[in-house]
Amino acid sequence: MDASQTGDKQNELVQHSVAACQDAIGRALENPAEAIGLARGLGAALNTLQLIGLDVQKGEAGIAAERAPH
Repeated sequence: MDASQTGDKQNELVQHSVAACQDAIGRALENPAEAIGLARGLGAALNTLQLIGLDVQKGEAGIAAERAPH
């Protein structure tokens, strides 16, 4: 996979995570009684964004090193 494909996949994951956060916020505003469950979902989406951020910081060489057989 070339660098542009990797970047596209990362952008897709970020967009998906942001959409999940926006959806959770919207549902919490519509139905406050479900806010705790939605907050947990929001937390999971934010954790995903943090993991993506860590992979981006590693760069392609760092990710490839993790995937290499040990």
